Amino acid sequence: MVEFVDEVGAAVQWFYWSLLAAVLILLVVLSIWTHASARARKERKERVLDALIDGSEGVGPTLDRGKATWEETADVAIGLLTNLTVADRRVLSIWLETSLLLGMAIKWTTSPKPAMRLRGATLLVLTERPRALSVLVSQLEDPHPRVRSGAARLLGYFGNEDNVADVFRAIEAELLPPSVGAMAVLRILPQDSTLLEEKMVSESPAVRRVAAMVLEHTGSQEPATAAYAGFTDYDDEDDTDTDTEGARA
Repeated sequence: MVEFVDEVGAAVQWFYWSLLAAVLILLVVLSIWTHASARARKERKERVLDALIDGSEGVGPTLDRGKATWEETADVAIGLLTNLTVADRRVLSIWLETSLLLGMAIKWTTSPKPAMRLRGATLLVLTERPRALSVLVSQLEDPHPRVRSGAARLLGYFGNEDNVADVFRAIEAELLPPSVGAMAVLRILPQDSTLLEEKMVSESPAVRRVAAMVLEHTGSQEPATAAYAGFTDYDDEDDTDTDTEGARA
């Protein structure tokens, strides 16, 4: 009986040591694989960046899907496009179109994945594709709050005065947090304050507040001061973005 117990104990001990050895081996293999994958991604990103820089000069091979996914390439391209001169950006835009990446961007704007929809719209507006602004306007009604907020921010940078009304409609429909909408309108800063003065009598307190904020920056101080004084039905304690997802986007 004692011998049997000793044999069982030895077997259990052997099992635990074997399990520990297997776990250690697995951790070593996982660590090697992780480092190798990270190095491969870095090298792939560097190759893509080199190709995109060559593309901004009108030279270089067409993008090879085998070297990076379209999504990775698009993210690198977006980062590069935001730091190029206008002339280089246009040359790279033409090159990206011949490389089929802009065709993919158009497809992404209708993707079921929110990040893909915003990625596609960002790439299109940075490359000044036709109808890019209309895509952003439509995304102000996107089901996902981060897409709506991202579209509003892009309109702030690349939109025109016609888009101010689009942003206000999204605020009024409670599709955009007032803070995000105000940021977009402030960046466009319309020269004609007629629309802003009309919005100050809107039934929506958020719309009136945004209009007043922008009017302060356009120089129309008196209407803005009057608008703030009339916010008797606006509860400052509730002046928070209920759309926290959109506010962080």
